Amino acid sequence: MIEYEIQPSPKKLGVYQQQEFSLADKPFIRAGQSAFDTGTGFWIGIDASTAKFSFGNSAGDKITWDGSVLTIAGTLVSTVTISSVVVVAQNVSSVTISTSMFYGANVSTTTVSTDNIYVNTGIIVGAASSDALIFDSSGRFYGAALHNNASGVTGSTNQYVASGTYSPALSSIANLDGATTYQAQWLRVGNVVSVSGKADVNPTLTATATRLGFTLPIASALVNEEDCAGSAAASGIAGQSAAIRAEPTNDQAEMVWIAGDITVQPMFYSYQYEIR
Repeated sequence: MIEYEIQPSPKKLGVYQQQEFSLADKPFIRAGQSAFDTGTGFWIGIDASTAKFSFGNSAGDKITWDGSVLTIAGTLVSTVTISSVVVVAQNVSSVTISTSMFYGANVSTTTVSTDNIYVNTGIIVGAASSDALIFDSSGRFYGAALHNNASGVTGSTNQYVASGTYSPALSSIANLDGATTYQAQWLRVGNVVSVSGKADVNPTLTATATRLGFTLPIASALVNEEDCAGSAAASGIAGQSAAIRAEPTNDQAEMVWIAGDITVQPMFYSYQYEIR
């Protein structure tokens, strides 16, 4: 083990003699700390063939470089700009985060510019505050781009959490003189989508099997009728209800019921299906 000490110059009091030395043979320079990030003081040297340094108290406020990651831990009282590092801090007046992971407490101002994990009184994950995903200190989960996200949440590979509205296209499959659609709501959790809405229906004949098809908010390759399931009811006719099932030929949902009236009536429906 080699330790270096810097001695005062014998020629000039208060002026330190300059010496050139190499740490290639695995020595180190230290004061207070007994090894890398161990104790209070500083340590600069080669550890396990890697150049490292540590300053401060290994159990408290410190700055370390382990050969690949710069870590700052402790109390910072000024503006901090973070880029490609891991930072742990508290009592910071302002933080700007760029391509980083940050944890802090009592941070008054935070600017998030690229992909990050940021923990203060909650967690913010995202490219910017406008489209970030947030877990706050009260345990609430929210974001600004979960509803009607223009980027789309289709496909079954990425199991999204999202919601939105859409106007389904209707198709009169059987015993209908016409039908009218309205804006419907949908919620996707993983690969299951829940849908609710309203359609005005005008059956041709009573006591006759009636079928109305409507498109899905997120496409799915339906195979069996049970791949989509739900129910509907007429608000103006006692006892008139309908089943909702998959219509695999056109990969859409289908409302099926025995018509009890031939006037235009609103049917309120809800159903679920799996994205395949």
